[in-house]
Amino acid sequence: MRAGVVVTACPGVEDLAVQAEELGLHSFWVNDSPMVHGDPFVALGLCAKATSRIRLGIGVTSPALRSAPAAASGFASLNALAPGRIICGVGTGNTARRTLGMRPATTAMMENFTAALQDLCAGRTIEYREGDRVRDVRFLHTGSQVNTADPVEFVVAALLGPKAAAAAAPA
Repeated sequence: MRAGVVVTACPGVEDLAVQAEELGLHSFWVNDSPMVHGDPFVALGLCAKATSRIRLGIGVTSPALRSAPAAASGFASLNALAPGRIICGVGTGNTARRTLGMRPATTAMMENFTAALQDLCAGRTIEYREGDRVRDVRFLHTGSQVNTADPVEFVVAALLGPKAAAAAAPA
């Protein structure tokens, strides 16, 4: 069994990550709930610099919160700081969206977002849409600032019924 902990992004979060690593936990997760908590990418950047072994995850981001290119940039940047230790949790964004008075993402949005993130984080090109505009996008520069060579682990959280559960089921 793998054990981890989920916290909010707050000052001193890196000290909690160090403690979790010292306790032998597998993973350390930070919530992605804009307007509720601090920014998880900033928090995990601090955690990446303070730790050396523990897996670091965002639990969970959503297509209703971030575009795939913006989220991929964050994950690939974290992967440059902590190569091969990054976990991308994807979900509907229920808490954050409801805080904003909006509905969570649909299952189809979550599936498309996850596929786009997986491709971008692996250095592949995706077809990116905004309204009626479609463009092929990819990272223009990789290496010291973004890491697409080491794998990012993906976890899809199903929180809103059978369709989301089916999307999260292993293949």
